[in-house]
Amino acid sequence: MTIGIESSSKPVYGRLAWRAAQQHVLVSDEAGLIAIERLLATPCPTGAGSMHIHILGRGNRIGSLSNAPETALERHPDEAGFSATLSACMDALAAASRLYVAGSEAFLSLVRRLARDRGLGDDIMLAELAGAGARRAQCVHCKTVYDDIAHRAFDCPRCKVMLVVRDHYSRRIGAYQAVVLHPSDPNMSALRQEAL
Repeated sequence: MTIGIESSSKPVYGRLAWRAAQQHVLVSDEAGLIAIERLLATPCPTGAGSMHIHILGRGNRIGSLSNAPETALERHPDEAGFSATLSACMDALAAASRLYVAGSEAFLSLVRRLARDRGLGDDIMLAELAGAGARRAQCVHCKTVYDDIAHRAFDCPRCKVMLVVRDHYSRRIGAYQAVVLHPSDPNMSALRQEAL
């Protein structure tokens, strides 16, 4: 028996575009820098208000970001410092603010959780997926979460079983659900090769 891998809970991401706001907060990991640079290259709406940029990563490439006029730019080499600073920024957001986020799916999930923990609605955040297609997946059996899963099927080191990553995404956990793939499944080999 083959387990269905499609689900309507898979997040849908768009392309970043300016929206009218009093405050714009641009947030990126290194994978999302190109999307942020592209956004900054387009004219911001009239009455753009203040702008803040937060980048998570150790790389030195910030390109045109450092040339953005009237912009506060902060780089964060580690996730703990990034999360603390961005959380404080979110706590101080004006009512008419927008959060523009670009990066890997794990990064987008992190920022979404920080926003949700602060009571910010989904309508404040615009997100663009960037970088490789690797996913964050949770084994539904042992509840272990694995980052950077690149193929549809993988082995759970803790359960010692093969899992298949479904397109069912848990917003609460910020991960796709991975379920046991029966060893007799005729698609096993193909699923191990299928890139996400």
